[in-house]
Amino acid sequence: MNHMTHELCVIGCSACAPTTLGPASGYLVRVEQTTLLVDCGPGVIGRLASSGDLADVDAVLVTHEHLDHCGDLMTLAFRRAFPQRLEPIPLYGPAALARVIEGFDQVFGIPTLPELRTPLNDQLPFTPIDLGAGLSIGDIRVETLGAAHPVPTLSLRFPDLDLVYTSDTGLTEELVEFTAGTSTLLAEATYVNEEGRDFTAHGHMGGAEAGELAARAGVELLVLTHLSDPDDEQPTCDAARSRFTGSIEFARPGMRLGRAGSRARVMARED
Repeated sequence: MNHMTHELCVIGCSACAPTTLGPASGYLVRVEQTTLLVDCGPGVIGRLASSGDLADVDAVLVTHEHLDHCGDLMTLAFRRAFPQRLEPIPLYGPAALARVIEGFDQVFGIPTLPELRTPLNDQLPFTPIDLGAGLSIGDIRVETLGAAHPVPTLSLRFPDLDLVYTSDTGLTEELVEFTAGTSTLLAEATYVNEEGRDFTAHGHMGGAEAGELAARAGVELLVLTHLSDPDDEQPTCDAARSRFTGSIEFARPGMRLGRAGSRARVMARED
C-alpha cells in the first residue's frame, strides 16, 4: 500500500470503548520510513490487522494508562508473539504505564507457553517518557506536554506534521502555548459541554473548550475526536464554532491528515 510520507491516519476515535464510529483511540503517524502507532485502544489492532497495516508498525506510543488508550496492547503483544514470534518493537509512554504492562502480563500471560508467558514485556519493551520531554522515534520527532488529566498523560506535538494531538486533557494555558503556531489540532471533545461535570477535576474538554484552544492557538484546522456519543456531533460542532471560526472536521477511521503545500488539509477520507 502506498502512503504519504508525512501523515496521521485515524484508526479509532471513540471515547471509552468502540462505538458505531469504530474503535477507541488509535492513530498511525507516518514520517519517511517510520510508522508509529499512537494510542492503542480497544478495536484498534483488529482494524489494523484487517486493513493490512499492522505489519507496518515500527513502534507504539501510548499517551496514558486509561483503557480506551491502551486496552489493545495485549492484543498486539499476542499477535506479535504467536503463532510466529516477531522481532520486538519499542513501546513508549508515561512511567505510570509500567504497572499496566506488568498487570496485563500477570493476568493474561500463559505460563505454559514460553512465548506467551510475558508477551507485553517481551514483545513491546517499554521506555518511559518524562512529561514535557522531547524524543525521536525513528524518523518521527515528538514533543510532549504533561496534560491536565487525573493520571500522567502526554499531549503530543509532531513538528514534521505541524500537528498537535491533545489526548485527554482539560484546557490550560500551558496547552495553548504548546499548540500555538501549529496548523492542525486534533483535539478531544469528550462531551458537548461541562453541564453536570467538573472538567478541571476530570481533565477533559467539550466542544467549546476545543474551539477556544484552536482559536487562541491560531490553528488552521480543528479536528474533533474522542466523542463519548456519536450522536453529539452537531451540538459539539456548534459549541466549537461558537469559539472558533476556522475549519472544523470530525475524526473518522480512515481519515488522513497532512499538508498540501503550506495548508493544513484532510488528505483523504474513507469511503
